Amino acid sequence: MADRPRSKLAAAMAAGREQGRRLTPGRPITDHVPTGGLADAELSLAEVEQAVAGGAPLWRREWAVTVARAAQRAGRTAGDDALVARAVALQDALHEQDEREIGPIRESLRAQGFPADAFRAVLDACPTHERDPLVRRLLRVDRVPERVTDKPAGMVHYVASPLDAVLEICRWVGPDDVFCDVGSGLGLVTMLVALITGAEARGVEYDPAYHAWAEARAAELGIPRLRYVQGDARYADYTGVTVLYFYDTFRGTLLEELFVRLQPLAEAGPLRIISRGHSNPVLEAVPWLKVVSRGVAELLVMEAR
Repeated sequence: MADRPRSKLAAAMAAGREQGRRLTPGRPITDHVPTGGLADAELSLAEVEQAVAGGAPLWRREWAVTVARAAQRAGRTAGDDALVARAVALQDALHEQDEREIGPIRESLRAQGFPADAFRAVLDACPTHERDPLVRRLLRVDRVPERVTDKPAGMVHYVASPLDAVLEICRWVGPDDVFCDVGSGLGLVTMLVALITGAEARGVEYDPAYHAWAEARAAELGIPRLRYVQGDARYADYTGVTVLYFYDTFRGTLLEELFVRLQPLAEAGPLRIISRGHSNPVLEAVPWLKVVSRGVAELLVMEAR
C-alpha cells in the first residue's frame, strides 16, 4: 500500500527545518555558546579576565559574560570546581559594574512609571550595538536562571528576541490589542510591548523558573498590563488575544497541535500572528493564514483569511 500523502502543513514542517537554518540571528546569542573543551574554556576565561580588568564598556562586558557562561558550563561538565568558581566570580563582577552604570537609569525610569517616551530616549542615546545588552540589563533579564523542567521533544531552548525584532513587532500592535508571547521566557518581549505600545501583554511559558522570573521582574519594575501564565502553550487560554508571537518556540508535532487550537480563535475575531525563526516556513503553509509582511527583522507577519 502506498504511503498516505503528507498534509501541506506537515510537508512545510520538514522543509522548514532546512529553510530555517538559513535564518541568521540579529544579535549574538549570549546564553547558548558552545566551547571547544576545558583547555579552550580556561584560555578564553583568562583572556576575558585580562580584557575587562579595571572596567570595560558594555559591549565588551556582553562578550565577557558570554565567555564566562561557556567556561562555567565547561567546568561543570568536567567537574572542575575551580574553573566554575572563576567563571561565576567574573560574572558577578561584571554584573556589579552593570548595576553601577545601568541601575540608576532603571530606578529613574521606574520612578517615572516607565513612560514610553523616556524609555525610547534612553534607547536613542545608546549606541546601536549596545542597545540589546542595555535593554536586557534595564529589565533585569540578562541573567538566565536554571531550568527546572526538561524540554519536551519539539520545544526549543530559550533565546532572547533581538531588540530590532521587538521594535518591529510593536509596529503591528496597537494600544487596544491583546498581545501574547507564546514561549515568553523571562518576559523580555511582553515587557517591551507593554512599555512601548500600551497594549495588554500576556506571556505563556512552560518552565516554572522562567515564569517566576518574568513575574518577579514585572512586579519589581511596576510595568502595567502584564499577565503571565505557566503551562503548556498547546492548552493555554487565548481568549481575547489579537496578536500572537512565536520565536522558534516549537517544532514538529507540537507546532501542528497548537495551530489546531488556534484556528477557532481566528474564526472568532481578528488575529495577527508574528513569527521568527524555523517556524516561519511552517506558518506560510497554514491554509487559514495569509502573509502581510515578510523579512523585516526576519519576522513573518500573518493574518487570518
